[in-house]
Amino acid sequence: MNKVDNINSKHFYVALYERLSKDDKDGKKESESIKNQQKILTQYISDLQLREPQNTFEIVDHYYDDGYTGTNFNRPHFIRMIQDIEHGIINMVVVKDLSRLGRNTNMVLRYYQEYFPSKKVRFITATQDNIDTYYNEDDDLVSFKAVISELYPKETSRKIKAVKTAKAKQGLFQGNTAPYGYKKSQDNKNKLVIDKEVSWVIEEIFDKYSKGYTRTEIVKSLNARNIMPPREYLKIRGVKSNNKGWTEVTITRIIGNPVYIGTMVGAKTVKPNFRRKERILNPIDKQIIVENTHRSIIDIETFNKCQTLKDKFKNNRNRKYDDIFKGLVFCKECGSISTLKHKEKSSKNGICEINSYICSEANKGSNKKCNNTKSISSKKLYHIIMPIIENECKSININDNDIKNIMANLEKNINSECIRLENRKNLLKKKTDKLYEHIKIAYNDKLESKIDDEMFVTIKEQKENEIQNYKKQICEIEGQIEREKSKHTISYNQIKKLSEEFLNTEKITKQVLSKLIDKIKFDVNRNINLKLVFSNINHK
Repeated sequence: MNKVDNINSKHFYVALYERLSKDDKDGKKESESIKNQQKILTQYISDLQLREPQNTFEIVDHYYDDGYTGTNFNRPHFIRMIQDIEHGIINMVVVKDLSRLGRNTNMVLRYYQEYFPSKKVRFITATQDNIDTYYNEDDDLVSFKAVISELYPKETSRKIKAVKTAKAKQGLFQGNTAPYGYKKSQDNKNKLVIDKEVSWVIEEIFDKYSKGYTRTEIVKSLNARNIMPPREYLKIRGVKSNNKGWTEVTITRIIGNPVYIGTMVGAKTVKPNFRRKERILNPIDKQIIVENTHRSIIDIETFNKCQTLKDKFKNNRNRKYDDIFKGLVFCKECGSISTLKHKEKSSKNGICEINSYICSEANKGSNKKCNNTKSISSKKLYHIIMPIIENECKSININDNDIKNIMANLEKNINSECIRLENRKNLLKKKTDKLYEHIKIAYNDKLESKIDDEMFVTIKEQKENEIQNYKKQICEIEGQIEREKSKHTISYNQIKKLSEEFLNTEKITKQVLSKLIDKIKFDVNRNINLKLVFSNINHK
């Protein structure tokens, strides 16, 4: 097809655009159906040809988006139509009425007042609104009509929210799929009944957790017996889902869900306004909690005990545990720093505290980027590494050439590590900037009365907490970078001094080890590789 020159050519290459939202579908409005819109627009072009015999009209294509909201312009066939305009294939767009183009006032006016005129595209509404930019390039009433069009999704959103709130207050289930362990009643889709095929799994999870089993131990037990996880269980029942096996996150969600004691929680998340897809967590005091809405799988005593244990675990995670090897242990497979994990176990002699290390990239559940899921205890590291360091310190006898080689090797390692840390810091800074943008958007929404003051404060506090977390990580990384850069200043006298300090110290501290050890690496077989700051030897 030849590219069109401009609107004055009197030959129009026409795009007929139709759109149907999900709300229109649910309402079964025949006049708004895609098929009817196509008939109306095709007939309109035939009638237009009779009214304007001096012009010719060639329908290029029907561009239709079935089931897409008018508040979002990211629609596949709308985008295809815009691309054809950019390529010079179309110079005329016809829609049934202004609301079919969209229901977002700003975007509708942008296309009507700016985009279409800049591309010399004739824009027509075939039935209502009486818009035809060929004869009237700027209709003053279009702005008003666009606002009226936007009121429809806004009012629809308000009504849907009111209905959902009313159902939540009645304790009715409103999810697409029932929680694992339950299924929807055949008589009432808003009522949950126990799914006896898998409810025993829920009972086992709560029972083990209440007896002190860790989430990892429960996950390993379920996966070892090939117990079908929630996602896979949904899949065999016709619900699209990816099987990721049992994970610690899944166990945490199950343990903390009051649905298993017969309690329904509604309004957990809210949308700031009808235009935005993003949902934010609703404060607990604004959530709708209704008890005894269905039969429970777990008794209240077991559930409360599990919550106490879960909160203790959460507090343990937030507590900053220390260890003499912290910050020195790395994964040999991917090079990432290892995470210190702390747990307490009951023994005959009381509570036994265990520190261990696991690759930080392998410790991300379903999002893991490394397959080295093995952990190694601090106790084992101590028994293996201390004799090696002791032997090295006793045999210190370094000449000038050795010093040069050590320093060159050390500087190479430092530069590589600093680059990795800088990349991580820059990524966190980008995330922080993005959060600031979210706050700005929310503030503008407040000024335009799209959200109220209370909603703005909720969004602002949530984003600021995330920002503070990122800033804290950035500060820690900057400290790591400074420590890395300071390593290259070590001299022979300092090496000698450190060696003597190690040999003469009764209790080895983290501060002493961090001066002596460059890196400790371990692989999937728990083989340990030790690199000292004053040695070119990799001890295995």
